[in-house]
Formats: sequence, C-alpha cells, structure tokens
Amino acid sequence: MAAPLFERNRDEAKASGLGHQEAQAHTNLAVALLLQRDLEGAERACHVAIDVASRVSDTRERAIATENLAVIAHLGRDYGHALDYYHQAVSLLKRLGNRAMLARVANNLGELYLTLGERGRARGLCEFATRVGGKLPGSVLAESLLLSGRIDGADGNVSAARDAFAAARDAFARLSSVRQHEAALELVRLHLVDGDVPAARALLGELPLELPAKHEADRARVAADLERAAGGDTRVAARRAVDLAEACEDPERLLKALIRHARALGDSGEVGLATRVLERAQRVEDDLTSRVPDEARAAWAERPLRQELSTVAGGLASAWTRTRHESVPPPRALTGTHRALPKSGLPKSGLGDERDAEWRRRFPELVGTSPALRQVFGVIDKVAAADAIVLVRGESGTGKELVAQAIHDSSKRRNKPLVKVNCAALVETLLLSELFGHERGAFTGANARKKGRFELADGGTIFLDEIGDISAKTQVALLRVLQEREFERVGGTQKIEVDVRIIAATHRDLEQMVEDGTFREDLYYRLRGVMMEMPPLRARLADVGPLAEHLLGRIAQERGEPVKRMSPEAIACLSQHRWPGNVRELENVLRSATLFADGGVLVPDDFAAFSESFLPPERASAARGERAELAPTIQESVESMLYERVRGGDVSLLEMKKVMERECIVRALEETDGNITRAADLLGMKRPRLSQLVKQYDLKAGS
Repeated sequence: MAAPLFERNRDEAKASGLGHQEAQAHTNLAVALLLQRDLEGAERACHVAIDVASRVSDTRERAIATENLAVIAHLGRDYGHALDYYHQAVSLLKRLGNRAMLARVANNLGELYLTLGERGRARGLCEFATRVGGKLPGSVLAESLLLSGRIDGADGNVSAARDAFAAARDAFARLSSVRQHEAALELVRLHLVDGDVPAARALLGELPLELPAKHEADRARVAADLERAAGGDTRVAARRAVDLAEACEDPERLLKALIRHARALGDSGEVGLATRVLERAQRVEDDLTSRVPDEARAAWAERPLRQELSTVAGGLASAWTRTRHESVPPPRALTGTHRALPKSGLPKSGLGDERDAEWRRRFPELVGTSPALRQVFGVIDKVAAADAIVLVRGESGTGKELVAQAIHDSSKRRNKPLVKVNCAALVETLLLSELFGHERGAFTGANARKKGRFELADGGTIFLDEIGDISAKTQVALLRVLQEREFERVGGTQKIEVDVRIIAATHRDLEQMVEDGTFREDLYYRLRGVMMEMPPLRARLADVGPLAEHLLGRIAQERGEPVKRMSPEAIACLSQHRWPGNVRELENVLRSATLFADGGVLVPDDFAAFSESFLPPERASAARGERAELAPTIQESVESMLYERVRGGDVSLLEMKKVMERECIVRALEETDGNITRAADLLGMKRPRLSQLVKQYDLKAGS
C-alpha cells in the first residue's frame, strides 16, 4: 500500500524541517487515500498539505492539494465546496502557468457544471481546456472530447456527440485507459437514441466482462435501456442497475438507476411497487438538491434528469388513475407535491415587479428590462402555450436562438427535445440528410441508417435557424413536412410521421425574397403563423449594462478567473456605440477588453483600442481630428500592449493568436452575412479550413 510509504516520507520531511517535501508527502498521501475511497482521510491530508505549502510559499503543492480537495468534494457530491475549490485551483494554476494541470481542472469543472445543468458554462470550460491543453501529451484531449460529447448530447446534437465520443474512445484506447469503455457506453446510448438496437447491442457486447465498479453500474443501466428499446421486460436489468449503483455509493448513479427501475415496474403494471421506488428516487433527488448552491438552483431544476423523473411520475400517476378506484387518492409522490426548489428571493413590490422577476427566472439568458425586450417576453408568454409555427425575425447576433429556447422551455413540450439546425451551415445534400435522415447506401459514405433532426425532435420542437438560406429543393421538402407532417429519409420510401413544433428564424427580408422569386411564397405563408421581432441592441441600449455584466460572468467562468466589472463610465461609453453586430459584437469586444485590462473594473480606456465610439465625447472628437497623425502611434501602442501581455505571462502567445483569429473570423462572417466561401476569400484562406475553425470556435455560419 502506498499510504504507509507516504506517511513515512511525511514524518521524515517534517523531522528534517523540509517544508516542501512535507507538503508533497501530505499531497501524495491524500491521493493514495483518495484511491482507497477514504474521502475523509484524503480531505484531512489535503488541508494539512495546503497549510504546510502556504507556510513555505509552495504554490505548486498548494494548487495540487486544492485541486484534490475539489475532486474529493466532487466525488462526495458536495457541489458548493467543489465549485469553490476548483476555482481556487484555477487561480493558483494560472499563476504557475501549468497548462496541463489547468486544462485538467477545467475539464473537471466543466463536468461539474454539466451535472448542475449549466451547459453553457460547461462548454466554455471544455473549449478552454482544449485550447490550453489539447495538444499536450496525456489524457487532457481525451477528457475534453468526452465532455464535449456529453454537452452536445445534452443539447440534442447527436451527430456531433457521436463524433466526439468516438474520438474520445480512440484517444483513451491509445493511452490504454479504462475510460475508453466509458466513451463506448456513451456511444451505445446514442445508438439507442437513434433507434439502432442491433448496433447498440453489438457495441455493448464488445466491452470486457469485468469493468470498474462505476463503469459496471453504468453498463447495467445502459443494458436496461437496451432491453426497453428492444421491447423486452426490463425489471431484472433495472434492478441490477440499482444494486450496482448502491455498491458504488454514488447518489447520482443511484438516482438514474431508480428512475429506470420505477419505469420498468410501471411498464409491467406494478404501479404500487413502482411508486415506492419512485418515492425513493425523489428522496435521493431532494438530498442532491440540498447540496446545490443557490446560484445554480435554476439550472439544476431544468436539467434533463429532473425532467425525466417528472415524466416517470406523470406516467405512474396516469397508470394509478386507470387502475385504482377514484376514491383511492394517488400517493404524494405522484401528485407533484413533493418538496420543490426554494423560490427566488427577488423583491416583489408590485404586479410589474412580480412579472419582471418571473421573466428573469424563466429567461436567464435573455438579459435586460428595456421596453423592447419586455415586449418580446410578453409575446413569448402568449405563443408558448400554443403549437403554432413561430417565425423569429431579427438582425444577426440579436439572440433569436435564445428566443426559440425560451418558447420551448415555456411550452407543454418542454420535457421533450429541442433540436437546433443551422440551415446556413450545410450544403443542400447534407442539409436534407441532416433534416430528414438517410437510409444506408443512400449516397457515398452513408454506411448506416441515420435519423434526421425531425425524427429526433418528435414530440418536441425543432428550431430552424437561418431559414432564408435554404435551397429551392429544401424549401419543397420542408413545405411538405409543414403541410402533411410526414417525409421520407433520403434514399428511402417509407413515410415517417412526426409531431413537432417548428420555430424558424432569419435575418433576411423574406418578403423581398418572395418578390425576387428566391423563396417560395407558399412556404413563406406557412412559416409566418406567428411572427415576432427580436430588437437590435441599438434599440435597447438601456440593456447594455446588464448584458455586459452577464457576459463578463460567462467569460470569467470560461477562463476560470475572477469576474471583472463595468465602471459606470465604461457603461456610458459602450451605450454610445450603435452595435451593428448586436449582442455578439458586444461579447467579442468584452472578450478582447478583459484579456488586456489591468484591473478588476473595466474603464473607458480598456475599450479605446477597439473603436473611437467607445471614447468619451471630447476624446472621440480629438481622435477623429488627429486620426492620420495618430494612426502609427496607436498601432505601435497596440503591438506593444500585446507584447507586454505575452512577455509578462498574463497570456500565452498561442492564446493571443487564438483570440485574434476568432475575432477576425467573427468579423468576416458578419461582413459576409455568414457566407463561409466569401468570408474565406476575405481572410485569404481555403473554405474547408475556415469551416473547421468555425466549428472549433463554436461560431455560426449564416449569423
């Protein structure tokens, strides 16, 4: 056992007054105890290691011990302390400049945020980890790919998730890591999402007979899902999943297994027993909820697992009503009266304040209180309950996708998937396959049947972004779906019926396109069931301050650094700008400004290098009058500033290049209305390379 050896090392180092070695021995002891699942002993050793490391100013050992404290809290599902320790570790590692460790912590923190339901933060951290450590040897890239696949899967992007999981499995296999089987289980789950039971069964059969306990519990749970998809009795498989999850002493795995067991019993007509299992699942959920920090409660309440729990409860409630006399009331677990999340503590001074507070809770990503935005909220409230087609109009970067998300989340379909498609990002043949799926052999490379986005969205909502960019052939196919609610896969003849709500969005003038003959008139009138306009940022400048604070929080989370704030003077300067690129332009400016700013509060000078419209009026007029004379000096100062940042260790040259590269791509896409071919010409690069970078930076062609 390693623990006794590290204890001897600790004692010898302490007796010799070797503080650095003593701190290292305490940290090594903590890791050894952690591997033995002695979380309490490991936590004590980490705290001692931090005390000793602080005394001798050993930042490296302090960072490692803090990271291990975060992992211990994470394993123990102590979410609040895990978040605190991870962020402390990030701050220490940034000072050290250890990219591999920083990337590893970012991946772990991303997994935690994904568990809490905060997919946006998880994605930002995953991208950060890939950017910082993706080319380093070791498991960083594999871990980033696994996390990326899980985020894409949670977002309903099955194709991207499949690619990420396959790449993660290969990367872990090259390292001979047991986590390759973790990625394989994720691929099995995606086969089931696609309805490909034979492929799921074959891949599950390739796994080794013996796996680590947590992977064995996951395999049992996936096996239960497989039996259900195949139409079999899942009670035995689901019960085994519960037993293995209990052996892991992991409440998250136990909750997932209990939900499946309750559903299996309900499917078999054992409603009473299913209800008792469901009650246990709800107790586990309540226990986990009590560990979630207040600021994460809203996202936690909307995470898919909680929605799955509610769906199973609803199904059992219906079964109870069918099988019991009306004089026998259903158990409390089936009535929706079990313990709910704490209500928001926002003040309610009147009806208007109550409504604003409710909107802030329901639409956390649509930030602002301007009349223009409040009008959008009112329209969302009116259209959400209906199933009418909604067409969202607005300039690029205004947040049309966020409106679609808000409508879906407020609708009766909110427990079903919201599937998003960027119609401008794919050529005609690929878009048809993406929307409607394809049969095996339909075209070169179609090696297996694939479900399209409409099938994946069945029962839920599909969001068709940049609908004005689809080809004439795609317009015909889409019109048929809108009229008949059926289609065939590419290369197939079987009619497939779907029940989906359609939300479309465009920044184009569809009326002019109809007049020009580039957009079908009958499709246009089908799409404009309900039309709503997302206002440009220049029409709601009062929201610039709240938006900036919101975006700064997101940026800080992605980078794992303290949140910078806006000074009143900086907000005033930004409010003078016309923002042709809308919220996306604001975010890009903030990303650049925070990279170069010295202090924790942004001031007007932090934005001066990006546009003279951010200068105070008197300085802006002077700048216009002296533009020719000052141009070389400004250029030299920007170059000097960039060099000093790199030289001082605030940012690496690679990170600086990435920021500049992303900014140039964003601006080229905005200038060309999202046309990748034209943007590539502007940037002097080949189209395939630009497409690769657009995907890498999670940008959107056509927006």
